[in-house]
Amino acid sequence: KRPVELNPIEKQTVTADSECTLTATLETEYDQAKPYSYTWRTAYSDAVIGNEASIDITADKATEYICTVTDRFGQKALVSASVWVEKPAAAATFEEYALPENGHKHVDEVWTDNTETWLYSGTYAFANVPNKAYKAYTGYAICSDSSTEASGNYNLDQFRSAAGGAYEGNNFAVAYYSAPSTWYAGYFDPIMLTNTAEPKTLTGFYITNSVYTLDAILHGDYANDPFSDGDYMSVTAIGYNGTQTTGETVFYLADYRSENSDEHFALSTWEWFDLSSLGVVTRVEFSLFTTKSDEYGFTTPTYFCLDNCGAETPVETDLEKVQKDDVQSTKVLINGQIFVLRGDKIYDLNGRLIR
Repeated sequence: KRPVELNPIEKQTVTADSECTLTATLETEYDQAKPYSYTWRTAYSDAVIGNEASIDITADKATEYICTVTDRFGQKALVSASVWVEKPAAAATFEEYALPENGHKHVDEVWTDNTETWLYSGTYAFANVPNKAYKAYTGYAICSDSSTEASGNYNLDQFRSAAGGAYEGNNFAVAYYSAPSTWYAGYFDPIMLTNTAEPKTLTGFYITNSVYTLDAILHGDYANDPFSDGDYMSVTAIGYNGTQTTGETVFYLADYRSENSDEHFALSTWEWFDLSSLGVVTRVEFSLFTTKSDEYGFTTPTYFCLDNCGAETPVETDLEKVQKDDVQSTKVLINGQIFVLRGDKIYDLNGRLIR
């Protein structure tokens, strides 16, 4: 019996709602292995969408299509085909993925170890470099876990947002930055714009800590003491137009640098990370920095969560409006979360009036 081997399928870019054809072809067909069967699905779910070597699709958004080819001996091979769609920008909410309750997706059986692949949502593509042997990844995973419990099991806690589930809907993404060390140069995880060959502005996204990271910041772990005076952790976004950088902007996931300890915080709510200052881009890459490190590199878990990537920039909030008057504002810690006390009103960090 000879293994089933498939030819790669080139990425296609089409206009919205136009039809294209995807075809899975064998490198070599063997008579003794016939008949071959074909099963097509999308990366979003396991629902079968075709059973022939070729399928005609009408694409309305960027999608990865996966074909499984099986010979008469039961041997299988998989091949994927990416289709990008030219259309107006649409936010990545990650709701396309049919995840179980408190589930996640970061490694697909079709992907090759240590090869950059993509998760798609809205008009954006999120890089993923899988390691199937360890069920691990660098880049992005899609999650639906709504728990904020720090279980002590990083296989659970890395897929939980500190804010408790998604900003909206059921799903969100978690990014893992493979930080530089004494033996590894590090990896910048890009977000690509899939809807146009021309650069566009990426407005931003909502961001928060993962439960795994937040627990290490607040309580320490096997490698770290809790954060204390002078510590901080930040995400840097770097814009690119082709090979040229367009700018950088920084967001703090935790900041204990102020001399006033009341201003120390570790993020546990969804906040807007504005990327519009990067200008027109074809992709955005990220790196993380933490003051916690040893001789091998960073020791704070280098994760962050994101949702509604490319959404409309939030309008001016009640908090921003009231900050224009002369009322004194003070950040206060209530049940482990930072709020803003202004006069007799309390606001969260998104500017929503709590009471």
